[in-house]
Amino acid sequence: MDEFGNVMVSLDLVVGVIVGVLIPLVLFFWRIHHITTRTHEMHTNPDDYGFGSGKTNELIVEHMGKEEEMHRTAITATKRLDYTIKELTHYIRWGYKMQNHGKDAPPFIRDQDAPDP
Repeated sequence: MDEFGNVMVSLDLVVGVIVGVLIPLVLFFWRIHHITTRTHEMHTNPDDYGFGSGKTNELIVEHMGKEEEMHRTAITATKRLDYTIKELTHYIRWGYKMQNHGKDAPPFIRDQDAPDP
């Protein structure tokens, strides 16, 4: 303290407070301002950043095209598999009939059209 009762602050303390507190604080708020401004821009112009309704619609159209192709392929494979199963069943019955001297194969235990358990 000086003779008038005032607290004397050294120059080192002032420089330390400026370097240690004020500069990081200014940089922090500058970064927060930058992030907030960019976020605001992203919300006001979403198509410019790739997540607006235009880009979303493009992604939906692309997805639906791929989904349609996958569905078409699955239906074709299912039809081929169904035909193959029927053909195999025919030849198994025919082979059984040939091995047992003209006797028919035993009947099914469950209905042929019933879904698998």
